[in-house]
Amino acid sequence: MSLYFKQPGLSHGVYPERHTSDKKKRVKFSLRKAEKFITAVNDHEKNNNSSNDKQLQEQLVTLKIQLRSQGLDPDLVAKSFALIREFSFRRLAMRHHDEQLLAGWILINGMLAEMQTGEGKTLTATLAAGTTGLAGIPTHIMTSNDYLVTRDAAKMGPLYKSLGLSIGIITENTATTERRHAYAKNITYGTATQIAFDYMQDHMLIGSIHPLHLQADTFYNISPMKKKLRLRGLCYAIVDEADSIFIDEARTPLIISNTMNNEDQDRFYETVLKLAIQLEKYQDFNIDIKSKTASLTTDGEHKLEQLFEKKQTILTNIRQRNELVQQALNALYLLIKNKHYLVKDNKIQIINENTGRLMDKRSWPQGLQQLLESKEALPLTKNKETLARMSFQSFFNRYLLLSGMTGTAREISSELKEIYALNVITVPAHKSIKRKYAGHLIYSNNNAKYAAILDTVRLLYKKRKPVLLGTRSVEESEKVALLLTESGIVNQILNAKQDRQEAEKIAQAGQPGQVTVATNMAGRGTDIILSNEARKLGGLHIIIIEQNDSARIDRQLTGRCARQGDPGHYQFIVSLDDRLFTQVYSPFSLKYIVKLTNKKSKIPSWIGVYLVSRAQRKIEKNHQTLRKKLLKTDLKRKKMLAFSGK
Repeated sequence: MSLYFKQPGLSHGVYPERHTSDKKKRVKFSLRKAEKFITAVNDHEKNNNSSNDKQLQEQLVTLKIQLRSQGLDPDLVAKSFALIREFSFRRLAMRHHDEQLLAGWILINGMLAEMQTGEGKTLTATLAAGTTGLAGIPTHIMTSNDYLVTRDAAKMGPLYKSLGLSIGIITENTATTERRHAYAKNITYGTATQIAFDYMQDHMLIGSIHPLHLQADTFYNISPMKKKLRLRGLCYAIVDEADSIFIDEARTPLIISNTMNNEDQDRFYETVLKLAIQLEKYQDFNIDIKSKTASLTTDGEHKLEQLFEKKQTILTNIRQRNELVQQALNALYLLIKNKHYLVKDNKIQIINENTGRLMDKRSWPQGLQQLLESKEALPLTKNKETLARMSFQSFFNRYLLLSGMTGTAREISSELKEIYALNVITVPAHKSIKRKYAGHLIYSNNNAKYAAILDTVRLLYKKRKPVLLGTRSVEESEKVALLLTESGIVNQILNAKQDRQEAEKIAQAGQPGQVTVATNMAGRGTDIILSNEARKLGGLHIIIIEQNDSARIDRQLTGRCARQGDPGHYQFIVSLDDRLFTQVYSPFSLKYIVKLTNKKSKIPSWIGVYLVSRAQRKIEKNHQTLRKKLLKTDLKRKKMLAFSGK
């Protein structure tokens, strides 16, 4: 079992968490112990079947006392799983199958369960969370957006209530006082970002106070620090969509900032943008698509000197001016509307390129946010001063016990082991998988690709087969939806602009004749239910029309079809004009490939698949380097602060 059997004691203080000096060991998986555990749960369940509700409640009271005194003993955990399974069947009409019991055992042992899409991760989490809740261990269940937080908490609420456990909910709109109440519950549902920011707020209050000093503070202080804190520490976390949160989100640091007064701000950024617009590409500056940066040339720096009016009272620092102009070039030429950001509610809102979802309360640093606002003629947000900064890697490693669930983790298992000390265990599917690969169609240009997409969808549409087309950007999704509409194919679009309706829309994607165009993982976490007619027609057909930087994200999208034993097909229709190819291969290389294939519009699939695989490996390696660099910077910063006594 895990390192942290029992609920945190006095040694962890009133705000339990893992400290940097604590060595974190990776828990090893034992199939023999797992099988023995599942047998024990099934044996306990036989006794529960004949018990009435009153008898089950009496067992629950006894179990709670034992768990709090003896900790997460394997036999007690087996009894707990059996009781939770029985209450779930009686209250929710859902019974955990053996594969979910295995996943629950993986979670409570501090590992990551890789479960096929549609295998019931929401219900699985109740096994581990219910058990730790009964044991008195504050438990956090995290996911990627507010909708899934409120949905999962509401759906599993009756089960937790029957176990005598309270649940709290943390969303973007939760007030500070309500947050304290939510974290005081046995189990708290929230997004990873919101819980991480609340933890950072707590640490800004605590500072460098030793855990035992904080403990002593509660005895002699009339208004102890404990009452001002939001969380009760970082004891146990279950992270849903773990690959997205642990890996994709990890490249963006978490920053708490304070607004600074600056009356000249509007004129300041307007001047920078005007300077950048007057520069000529290739002569005054270069754009590096791979690293997504703009850089001034020597000619560009000289031109700025000539453009700059010496009488101005702003931008007098040459280095600052050049850096800001480079940021302005990023805003003008690298960040594209409806691809990297949306203008929504008169504000710039960042789009997560991996999921197609909006990133709550995130903004670009170092003046880039204000320059984009100036570019889009929006009201400028105030300059901000950084008060606290942390990476997701550092945050999650502070939990005494960490676990997660996802449908796609094997590609990143080595990184999860290295950074989070998490073993990835693949859980067998409850029903056989009927997902079929319909091949790769790879074209030399976008015109040929779009023609092939229309032909394919038109054929499927006539057969009334449900179709889901996956794109990488809002811009691409709108373009494809328009092409389909102009061709007489009725469709619905789902991207960051419809984030509030994403679950409702994606749930309809399995109906006969339904064509849905969606950005990447829009609607992830919501089942696409097939009607009987759609099932007879062969199930949902997924077409990926632009492959992602990671094969793992492609696999997430293909996993939307053929869930829980349903039939389904997936295929790729891509072109060499797609960003995956243009950011890795030079224009000369791509032209040479077309020439080798006798200038035909369709590229042999084996060549295309090789090019995709090579490009994805290279980009993912770069992303991994960035994540490690961020973590190293975070650790270095901590050491510097510790040395300075902060």
